[in-house]
Amino acid sequence: MMDPKIYNNILKEVNLNSISLESSSARLKHENLDKGMNINVTETVSHRTTNQDKILQIRCKYTLLGVSEEKIETQSKNYAIKIVVVYKLRYTYKKSLPKEFIEIFKQRNVPINSWPYFREFVQNTMQRMNIPPITLPFIHS
Repeated sequence: MMDPKIYNNILKEVNLNSISLESSSARLKHENLDKGMNINVTETVSHRTTNQDKILQIRCKYTLLGVSEEKIETQSKNYAIKIVVVYKLRYTYKKSLPKEFIEIFKQRNVPINSWPYFREFVQNTMQRMNIPPITLPFIHS
């Protein structure tokens, strides 16, 4: 485990350069809509560094599944709503980033930067689908 002081010192040298939407999809199955719906959000984060340019590129994929409570066992097939969004986050840094730092950064900092974009995307998409929007938590845990 990296010492928090070391982590914070490295973090001071890392700057968010851009966040962009790489891809998105939304699917609604009206036949599976139910008033009692369970929402499950998964997150997958990968990265690539270019030490020559001092760039850290993060790819963050969020998948939201809304499943009626009675169909929870077969959620991958019987979802009512599925929203998948991939963001590309680009950071610049001054010194080489240790692998341990990057792994912690992906768990702690990337969600802080990308989650608000996903929350807003879900809210707007559900409104455009003409279904009651859900409010995702302020912080993804």
